[in-house]
Parts: sequence; C-alpha cells; structure tokens
Amino acid sequence: MSLTIILILMLVFIILYIILVEFFTIAFRLTGLTHEKARFQVISLFTNAGFTTRESEIIPSSPKRRKLAIATMITGHIFSAIIVSLIVSIFTNISTINELKDHSVVILISLAVFFLLLIVLKVPFVAKPLSKLLERSAIKSMQRRPNKNIITELDNYGKYSIMEVLINEMPLSLVDKPLYETDLKNNYNINLLIVNRKNKVLDVSANTILQKGDIIVLFGPVQNIKDLFNLTKKEHIELVKELKEKTNEIAIIDNYGKEAMVEVTLNKMPEIIIDKTLIESKLKEEHGINVMMLKRQGTVVEISKDTTFIEGDTIVVFGEYKEIKEVFLN
Repeated sequence: MSLTIILILMLVFIILYIILVEFFTIAFRLTGLTHEKARFQVISLFTNAGFTTRESEIIPSSPKRRKLAIATMITGHIFSAIIVSLIVSIFTNISTINELKDHSVVILISLAVFFLLLIVLKVPFVAKPLSKLLERSAIKSMQRRPNKNIITELDNYGKYSIMEVLINEMPLSLVDKPLYETDLKNNYNINLLIVNRKNKVLDVSANTILQKGDIIVLFGPVQNIKDLFNLTKKEHIELVKELKEKTNEIAIIDNYGKEAMVEVTLNKMPEIIIDKTLIESKLKEEHGINVMMLKRQGTVVEISKDTTFIEGDTIVVFGEYKEIKEVFLN
C-alpha cells in the first residue's frame, strides 16, 4: 500500500473518530448527563483510559448507559487499533531519512487537510447541522421519542439530584396549574429552583405556572422527578384526551404572578357572557378580567363595550388566572 493511500485512510479514520466521540457524547447526554460529563466519560471509554472518578459511578447505575458504555469501548478499541496499525504502516514505508524527505510534501498536505477539516467542523454553519444530524441519529438508535421531556442530571447526592428538565410534554398533574396547586413539595418531595422561559430566568413563586418549552431546574429524589416528567405512551394518550375533553381551551400566553395573559377558545359559552354585551357581562367589574383581543373565523374583530361573543370565538384576556379558569372552564 502506498504512503499516500495510508495517509488518506488515516485522515478519514481520525475524522470519523472525532465524529463518533461527538455521537456518543450526544447519546450519553440523552440519558441525562450534562454535555461536560458525557464528553469526559466518552473520551475516557473511547481511549480505554479507564479514568475513574465519582462521576463514573453514574454509568453502571443505568442499564441504558451500560449498553452505551460497552458500545463506546468496543468502537473506540477498533478505531484505536486501526489508527495504530496505519501509523505503523507509515513507518514501515519510510525506512530512511531520505525517504521521509521524498514524502514530505504528501505528509505536509495531509496535515494541512487534517487541520483544515478540524477548523471547518468548528464553523457554526457546519457544526450545527452536523450536531442536529448526530442527535437525530442518536435518538433513533436509542428509540427515543424526540418530543419527550429531556431530563439532565446536573449533580447527584445519593438518591437526590439537581435535575434540569426541558418540558416538551406537560405532565397532566401540572397542566395550567399554579405551583401552589401542584403541591410538588408534599406530593413528590420536589423543589422547583429555576424556571428559564425563552432565555429569561423567572422569579419562582407559588403562582408560577409551568409551560411547554420551559427549562426548569429541580431538586429532589431522582426517581420522583423521572416518574413525574417521563410520560409513558399511555399517559401521553390520556393527557391528549383530557385536554380535548375540556369545554373551552385555554392557553397561557404569559404569566405575571397571580395574573396571566390567556388565550381562550370558546367551544361552549360560559353563562356569564351568553347573550350579553361586554359591558353587560361585567367581566372587568366583577372578575377583574380584561378582554384584549377577539378573533372570529380567523379575523381580528374590533372590541367595544357592545361586543358580544359567540361559540368558536378566540379571545385574549388578562386578569387573575384563577378567575379566568373559574369563568371559562366551569
């Protein structure tokens, strides 16, 4: 085999090596590890270094992680053996200094291409699509639903952990409920520490209402957190069914302590607004609810004191969330 072919093969396998490290890092991250912990463990397993820390104890604690660890070690061993054999082939092909000089151009070009590829892989418009592709592949290989809540263990204290949860599916017991109604502390022994919504950290209070897309940080028993946020297929079906069976559909647009801006789809007219104008319904006077917008058959309608509502209307209201629920869901 010529030196040029050996160098090309070596280059290809090193690039594949780097991509596989990223793939297994993403796979471990999907099991609940942070990116930093996942990468450290993958490099340790991939290089067969056997580096041991307290963090490594979380690998054998999960059957899924154990399988991933075995696959990582085997893959890393195979690639390491191939790369070492290619390096040996290079030295057997170059037995003297003169031969090294003869092939210096090929070696320099190979090194330049290698470092250029490393730089390209770090460029955002290349790195992001590649990362998404690897993540989709990891999800598919682990047979994980992509819309499932992603739970990441930030730190571990025996049976208790600080966990980060990206909410893609809201558990039924938390849907449209302020924190004081969910009673996370008494029911699950879970403390809500942080709510990050659209890259903005919110003040957590008893009136905080969690929404899809929120990234939350919790402290409590690991199993309790997983039981609450790892919805089974059956629970997901029940959640969808429960939401569909609601008389009127309400969706929180934004939450401000006890008050919220809420979108309400009127599938069934509440008694307070049946055959009444807005001023006659006394929504503002008796319930502190302000109607901000009315959309009828996809068209925004101007609101006045004489506006009346009909089934199928979508309205945006602002007021105390508890009052909005009592008026439109009871």
